[in-house]
Order: sequence, then structure tokens, then C-alpha cells
Amino acid sequence: MPRKVLIVEDDEHKIEDIISFWQEHVPSDILKLARSVREAVVAVYQEEFGVVVLDMALPTFNQSIRTSGGTSQPQGGLEVIRTLSAVKRNAQVIVFTQYDGIEIEGEFFPIKDSPSLLSSRYSINVVDAILYEYQSPDWRRQLLLKLSSNWDLEG
Repeated sequence: MPRKVLIVEDDEHKIEDIISFWQEHVPSDILKLARSVREAVVAVYQEEFGVVVLDMALPTFNQSIRTSGGTSQPQGGLEVIRTLSAVKRNAQVIVFTQYDGIEIEGEFFPIKDSPSLLSSRYSINVVDAILYEYQSPDWRRQLLLKLSSNWDLEG
């Protein structure tokens, strides 16, 4: 049975890279995209996902020609994490960020420490935090390693 994957991201380059990567390595997975905190929260309430790929800095609402997307939330991903926790979803979460650290409740933590901190504070399963750098192969290697160690790449 195909795995459902929620990609929570608003940056076009990252969206294209993540989707391209996923389709290359796990083509049987069903991908859903949320571009804002609100859209991600609604998706989490409505559906069960096996995997959530989560950017931490997100706009409040989807951007359009007429709207800016509302307030940019540097910790918007925490709202999604709180929602996953509140509705007791069992998704495996991969934090995917362009920053080398994450602010959690007013404290700044190195990216390598964030999976265990987020998992313990919010009672969810954060399996990795990956630093995304455009055109760098490093994030691809790390994500492929995580996928191959945690999931059957055939879906």
C-alpha cells in the first residue's frame, strides 16, 4: 500500500527538489503539498500521513496574487507539530530547513539536536532534521540514508 506523504513547504525551489527526489526514489508514495501553516494544520486534521516533511518557517496562509500569505512565522512548523501531537498522529516527521538551528519555545538549538528535543517535548516521532542547501548534494544523501534506513524504498 502506498505511503501518504505530506510536504509542508512554501519555497518553490525546495518544493521542486523534494518532489523530484521523492518521485525518483519512492515513486509509489502519494504526495500532498501544503504551503502554509493553515493548510498543513487542516491536512493533519483531515488525513493520516505516514511521513511529514516539514519546513519550520512558514506563512500563516497560502500566498496568492491578491494576498501575501499573512504573517511569516519563523516557527510556523511548531504549529504543525503541536497539531500532530494534539490529534495523536503517528507520522514520522522530517524537519527540512535552510537554517542550521531551530528555535523551540524561545530557545535556539542546533539542527542535530532538534529531532530528539521536538520528539520529547511534543510526543511525536521526529526522525531527522535536514539542512537544505540549494544545489548541494548533502541534503539528498542525508534524506536517502534516512529513507533507506527507515522505509522500504519501493513504498
